[in-house]
Parts: sequence; C-alpha cells; structure tokens
Amino acid sequence: MSNQLIHTQANDTTTYAIFRLHSKYYAIDCKDMISITPATDNVAPISGSPEYVDGTITIRSQLFTRFNMRCFFHLPSMDYEKGEFFKQLTLLKEDYLNWIAILKNEVIQDKTDFTPFILNQSVYETACSYLPTFKQYFPKIVAQQDIVTKGLTEYIHFIASEEDEDERKEAKETILSHLQDKFIKKFQSLFYEERRIFKEPFDEAILALQNEDTFIALLVDKVLGISELTIIEEAEELCRPEYIKCAAKGKHLEDIILVLDLPQLAKHI
Repeated sequence: MSNQLIHTQANDTTTYAIFRLHSKYYAIDCKDMISITPATDNVAPISGSPEYVDGTITIRSQLFTRFNMRCFFHLPSMDYEKGEFFKQLTLLKEDYLNWIAILKNEVIQDKTDFTPFILNQSVYETACSYLPTFKQYFPKIVAQQDIVTKGLTEYIHFIASEEDEDERKEAKETILSHLQDKFIKKFQSLFYEERRIFKEPFDEAILALQNEDTFIALLVDKVLGISELTIIEEAEELCRPEYIKCAAKGKHLEDIILVLDLPQLAKHI
C-alpha cells in the first residue's frame, strides 16, 4: 500500500482507514482523507511547534502539518524499538549457542540424556513487546531445538549399536560436526529471518487529511487498509481522550480499533 498513492471517495462516510501504531490499531473516517502516501523525510520544521509536530510537508501541491503519531501517543521511536528488539534477539541467540556447547560436551562424555533447552521467558516476552508478530515466527525456532535433540538421540542409539571403535569415533565426530555446522547455521538463518520480518509490520505511511481549512498529515507505522467497522457502543476505556471518538471492531482484526476524531485531533496543532 505504501508504494502508491491511494485516492478515496469524499462522500464515503461508512469506511475507515485502519492503521497501526506499535501494537495498537486506530482508524480515521475516509470522508476526511485525501490520500495515503509513503512517508518521506522531506519535512520543513516549524519553530516553536509541539514535539509531536514534525513540521510541514507538501502533498499534491497542498501544505500539510505532519503529526508524528508515535510521539503524540508517547510511544518510543521505531529506531529505538528496533534496537531493543535486536538486543533481546542477541540474548536468545547466545542462550541457544551456549546450549549447543553443553550438548557437545555431553556427546563427548558419552551421555545418553541431554540437557533440554530452557527458554528465557523474560527475554522472549520483552522481544514480543517490541515486535508482537515475533510470537508467530518463534515456534520455528523452538521446533529447531526439538530437531536437534531428536537427531542427537538417534545418533546416540546408532553409536551404542556400533561395535567397531573406529566407527563409533567417526559417528561421534559426525554428531559434533552437525551440532557445529548444520544446527547452528540453521538456527542463525532463522534469526536472520527474524531481523527481516521485523521490518514487515512497519511500512511508514502518511494519511493526508482535511478538517475544514486545516490540512493534517498523520505519520503512522503502517496502513492496513480501507474497511467498514462495527462500532462498539460502550468502549472499554470510558475515560478516553477527546480525540478518541469510539472503539470498534474490524472484519479481519480481533483487536479493538480506536477511531480518531479528526476535529478534536486538529485542536492539538
């Protein structure tokens, strides 16, 4: 969606543009929207403006005031979240490599029972807090650990059944080689994939909106699409700010969507 300019119908009052900020979802009425465009760094600062106002940008020959919605909602920047996520990812990787080292020693010592991998739950949950979709991909890493232990058990049974000393020695070297090369490389490739998928939920876009004579551009993490919403009469957050009109449910999202009130939002410029 961020690779093209999207025009909306001015008289369409039943659909909403749905977007994501961090782990929450928001929506704005399409009747207020002029276009959706990719985010750019071509912003002219405004002296004395609030911190959440990046400055002005030009869209279709019109000057807009750009709201940094992460800053407006007191959320950390994406660069900060990315750095923190990779820190947790590195800790998980170190735990895995230490576990592989333990397994190698156990193979050398001819043990038949192997130390299971213990997930550092705190690190894992912290990683998920910075990238909620991490929960969708991490099971592949856990499955890889099961493959390692299953493979080790099969090798050990093979060694135990082998009478020739040279054959047993060769089999053990094969195990150690697999631990060092095959499993570690496979695991590292999964972590490289995690680094790649971190970018997927974030595809910064600009929602260009008009409220009477005020032109506002909202900088958001990612626009998910245009859709009708089912308004929830009694929102869970009864003391919500005035710029949150109501709560709603979408067709393809289980999460609550907070609908923004553009006239109230415009008062914060």
